[in-house]
Amino acid sequence: MGRIPMVRPRPDTPDAAYSPSAFHGEAVAFGVTAFREGHDRIGVHLRLTSPSGDESLHRLDPAGDGFDRWWTNVALLEEGTWTFHFESFADDFATWHHAAHVKVLAGVDVPLMLEMGALLCERGAAERDRPAAERRMLTEMAEQFRADAGTEPLSLIDDPRLEAAFTVRPLQSLVTVGSDRDLLVERERAGVGAWYEFFPRSEGAK
Repeated sequence: MGRIPMVRPRPDTPDAAYSPSAFHGEAVAFGVTAFREGHDRIGVHLRLTSPSGDESLHRLDPAGDGFDRWWTNVALLEEGTWTFHFESFADDFATWHHAAHVKVLAGVDVPLMLEMGALLCERGAAERDRPAAERRMLTEMAEQFRADAGTEPLSLIDDPRLEAAFTVRPLQSLVTVGSDRDLLVERERAGVGAWYEFFPRSEGAK
């Protein structure tokens, strides 16, 4: 099952012999239940592969309903069979940010929290898939975390550039990859053209 379990993926069908379906252009709701022990933060990605082989990655948002559900909507703009799976991970920056905010406000372990922030920035700066400007910013932030210049710690911890960088490209660990699933996307008319089949046909005039 993986280190960070995922269950109840959506879209789904009651019978595994059949794939869920959508129509061209429909905004499909993708969801999964993902959880872990303790209070560390997690994140979930959806990885989509189109019928022509193009791959895309989408960040899911927590539903906030107390049931560990995560959701995102994606418009599917190509007919055919799509493949998708979910990827859960420990969000190391979000975990640190929450702990650092609480501890700095309480005046507890402030030097430790700042050093951990510097290490996370250095880790992000070492990732080659990040833009060069972002990597330079993270290197500078690591230096600021270690500088003893009287800077208010919370102003560093809450720097919006950090949240922006680590939301788009999160610092991941304990990554769990779910199984591939199929989703059939039919022509747009399939979404509206068969409603009458739920009702008996008129016999017409006699």
